[in-house]
This record gives sequence, C-alpha cells and structure tokens, in this order.
Amino acid sequence: MYTTSAVSQNLSALERELGAPLFHRMPRGVTLTEPGNVLLAHVDKILDEYRSARQAVKRVNLGTGSLVRIGAFAEANATIVATAVARFRAAFPSVDISVRRVESEAALDLVVDRELDIAVVHEFCGEKLTVPAGVELAALMEDRFHVLLPQGHRFAGAREVALAELAEESWIHCTGKWTLDVLARATRPAGFAPRVVLQCDDETDLPGLAAAGVGVALTSSLSRSSLRSDVVVVPLAGDPVVRTLYTATASVPSTSVPVLAMQDLLGGAEDLLVRSSAG
Repeated sequence: MYTTSAVSQNLSALERELGAPLFHRMPRGVTLTEPGNVLLAHVDKILDEYRSARQAVKRVNLGTGSLVRIGAFAEANATIVATAVARFRAAFPSVDISVRRVESEAALDLVVDRELDIAVVHEFCGEKLTVPAGVELAALMEDRFHVLLPQGHRFAGAREVALAELAEESWIHCTGKWTLDVLARATRPAGFAPRVVLQCDDETDLPGLAAAGVGVALTSSLSRSSLRSDVVVVPLAGDPVVRTLYTATASVPSTSVPVLAMQDLLGGAEDLLVRSSAG
C-alpha cells in the first residue's frame, strides 16, 4: 500500500534516526548491512509487542481483564456504590473492581492523578466543592438529612419534626470535616445553638449512642437502610440539611466500556437504592 518513493523516504528516515546505514544500495536491489541485520533480529519482537499491546487495549475497552477504580465517602460506599458494584459484577464478571474509602477533596485529587476512574463526592447546601482542573462533575442525587432518635422518644412516631422543636435536646455529632459546621448552620435559622454532649470519630457510632439515650443526631437518608432496629429516623421539616452527590471523572472521557458502564449505574443512584430496598 506504499509507493516506492514513500518506502525509500521512510527507510532513509529510519537510518538517520539510528545513525547507521541499513542497506547496501546496489544497481539491482539492496542487501542488508551489519546494522541492518542487527535491527532485523529485533523486528519480530517489536511487532509481537505491538500486537500484544493492541490486544491489551482491546481487552480493556471491551471489559475483559480490566480494572475499575472507585472512591467514595463511607455512606456512599455502603449504599449506592455497593448496589452499583453488585449489578456491575453480574454484567462484567471478569472485570476487577477496586473500591476505596476517601473523602471528597482527596477523591478529586485522586481523579486528577488518574488513581481513580470514578469518585463519588458531595457538597452541602451553602458550600461549594473546589473542583480541580481536569475533573468533571455529574449530579447523582440529593441526600436529605433526618434526625436520629431513640425508641420511645416523644417524636419517634412523628411524620416529620422541625429543628426548633429539638432546641432542648442533647446532641451527638461526629468530628469529621463535613459535620463541623453543618449542625450549627442548620440550627441557627431555627433560633438555637445545639447543646453537643458528645462527639465521636465515626458515624457508625451514632445509632448505638442514640439508642442508649445519650442524645439525638443528624443522619443522612443514605444511612437509613443500615440502621439498627432500636433507633428511629424522622425527616426534618423543610429539609434544612441537604447535600448533593456527584460523580467525579476526568474531563477527557473514558473509552473503557466497564468504566462507562459503572458511570451509568452510579448515574441511576436513586433508582438503584429504591429497587434495592424493594428487593
């Protein structure tokens, strides 16, 4: 498929690149020089590696023997990521999946560094994530917060409760970065400052502390499915605490079929949760 002159030009360019003549040019054809014979010994290996590389890229794009790397905060990993991964495994049984627990700011940096294919991140109403260059966000769902109460609490049977009605309660909250100002910002418009009697390091401690009557706490709708039976979750009237969840990916779209499939599954996060709960 090449003209004689094109072949000649490419061979001359190769000789210049290698700094050695590859052919003895004779009146009736050419013969290889010693450097030409040395290069020829490597050609089959070079072509084999190239064919192998093409097959490897093809396998990744088709979802055979590839890896999808996901990072998310704890509640998302336990709910929407877990549900999406279960459905993904049914469609791509040969694809490996890596799931990391990582907070939003760090997850965005990992996407930039190409250490994560997809991150699930969040921002609260009134806040704004700092999104680095090279990262695209796509909205997943709104996560509305509720109040976590012990059984027998006076509001345990209520359809919803206003924060102002909890002004005299003892509060528990986590010391994680996202919780530092959320409770204070939510209660300020309700006309009170929360009386925090206990701070914990892990959100999974909250149900046990609430069940024991230590205090009440804010909890996300994502956490509802994993709560113990001796606590009650009541929606907050007016939704004073809401956060938005996003998927974060590299700005250059992925061509990997498994990565795109996982993005689609996470994109249906609310639907996945509803169907999972119904099951």
